Amino acid sequence: MNTLTLYSAEWCVPCKALKDYCKAKDITFDMVYDIDSEIGQEMSAKNAVRGVPTLIADKDGDEVT
Repeated sequence: MNTLTLYSAEWCVPCKALKDYCKAKDITFDMVYDIDSEIGQEMSAKNAVRGVPTLIADKDGDEVT
């Protein structure tokens, strides 16, 4: 399963631009998670998210670089 996780924040202008870009390009994955980094602080810390926006793509359970 291919997943995309986007860590963002409501106040983040680049985050909004990235979301609009992904929608415009019709980027598709099996699952897409949009996590507000301020609300999901535990998830952000677990995945070593240090800034927003951060995209993490997984293919068959392995992180894609």
